[in-house]
Amino acid sequence: SRKPRLQRRRSQQEIMSDGVFVYVTFATASEAERIGRSAIEADLAACVNVLPAHHSLYRWDGGIESASEHIALFKTVKASEDALRAWIEKNHSYDCPCIASIDITKLNSDFAAWLQPKPAF
Repeated sequence: SRKPRLQRRRSQQEIMSDGVFVYVTFATASEAERIGRSAIEADLAACVNVLPAHHSLYRWDGGIESASEHIALFKTVKASEDALRAWIEKNHSYDCPCIASIDITKLNSDFAAWLQPKPAF
């Protein structure tokens, strides 16, 4: 008989957060990954989740368009939000990219600490 694996759960206190998730759509996964990696390298984001392709319908130039897109969720802090948004807009291939900020009111304490920008060495 197999014994169940016991995992120790750390107690996680929720704290008020200055975390922000920035939701962005891209035409390709490679563009999302390129911009995401560069944002992390520039310390504008701590993490970027690039999601699989989804199907989008949207109004453009008086008609309804249909396209495959990729969502990227940039995880950052309030202090970096404006610079991140401006940087994404400058480097994005769309004429009118969706760049939407979502304020995070509570986070577990370990993640909130990890999300903070790291000092340069």
